[in-house]
Amino acid sequence: MIEQLTKLLSVREAHLHGAYVQFTRAAAAHAVVERERTALDEELRLIGAQRSGWERQWQHWLRADGVLCRGQEYNLLHLRLTAWESDTRELHAEVSERYRESEAAVVTARTVLRRQQLRVDQLRRELETAIRITRSRNSARAASRASDDRVLPGRVATEALEQS
Repeated sequence: MIEQLTKLLSVREAHLHGAYVQFTRAAAAHAVVERERTALDEELRLIGAQRSGWERQWQHWLRADGVLCRGQEYNLLHLRLTAWESDTRELHAEVSERYRESEAAVVTARTVLRRQQLRVDQLRRELETAIRITRSRNSARAASRASDDRVLPGRVATEALEQS
């Protein structure tokens, strides 16, 4: 039984290692996507700051001069900012979807890893219990044999005297 439990433990430890490898891969992929998302968040913040600066300057010119100076130039800047922001938001949406997927993969991998760890821990406890029981039985048998060996020689001698 101990041999079977030991072999099963080896198989379960291999599964545990595989689950750990899967978890580390999922966590690494998630970290990459998280960095992408953080970079895009920062880019959107930068776009917002540029747009805010553009708006302040536009409003200042309207208040000061009553007209836009270099209107075509600022119209083109507004179009570029809008296009940049639109492209970044689209990319952010794609990365956010990948982020959610990678996060779900990490949660799934963590769950599998925990389940495998629990199985290995349980099997180790069963193996330790089986080893303790076997040692206890072997010790009891050895003690019984020693006791029998002490009793038997005297008993054999008594029976031999009685027969003669």
